[in-house]
Amino acid sequence: MLVSKMVTIAYLADHLDTIPTLALWFRAQWPAYYSQKSQADVEHEFQSEAARDGLPLRLIAFESDELAGTIVLRKQAIDTLPEFQPGLGGLFVVESHRGHGIATELIRAGMDAARNHGFEILYTTTAEAGGILERLGWRQIKVFIHQDEQLTLYQCNLSGSGPTPAAADGRPAPPEGMLRDNSLGGPSKSHPTARRCTLRFASGVLREAIPLGPFLREQHDHLGHNLQELPRWWHRVGQHKRGVAPRLCSFR
Repeated sequence: MLVSKMVTIAYLADHLDTIPTLALWFRAQWPAYYSQKSQADVEHEFQSEAARDGLPLRLIAFESDELAGTIVLRKQAIDTLPEFQPGLGGLFVVESHRGHGIATELIRAGMDAARNHGFEILYTTTAEAGGILERLGWRQIKVFIHQDEQLTLYQCNLSGSGPTPAAADGRPAPPEGMLRDNSLGGPSKSHPTARRCTLRFASGVLREAIPLGPFLREQHDHLGHNLQELPRWWHRVGQHKRGVAPRLCSFR
């Protein structure tokens, strides 16, 4: 039997009941940042991001109807660099759902939301998720230190481009020389855990991606243009075989 795992991206505004769980996740993931804030304080911050039209606008991901992750489109990428706006931030995927490409889909959904709001340039900062961003066409702007942590500022040009088009075989067509998807071991239609990804907003289905292809095929496609990444690729194969979830799952 073919079991389809659906990933749905929705507005936080349509699922306010998830806010207590999101607040618990964030306090556990970034204890130093939230050390002076109570559960109620953090929940209030999420409430302020429960919008559909203005900013900040937070999106959440469900996998097979389970809350899996979140991201926010906000006025600026980081408060210490207010000139870089708007920005994506608050990306988090809970550990039990990592390695399924959900972070990739959240970033894509954030890009689509920014584009739908009329923005042509989008920024974000990260210490861990650079690989995902670069595979989605983002480019590095600069590296800087923020609160004793090294971060990289990224920029994405949204003008003149729409949602990622589908290739002839129904798979999302990647930019030249880039990986199709960040998912490690993304199953195909023939695999018993094949999955489809649907991005849903209040207006209905925004974009749908066909089931992700096999891990090795995706990595082969990537390496065909990026042979210098062979050592990193071999490390990913080892992670895939051992079932190790990648660390590229969050940025605040």
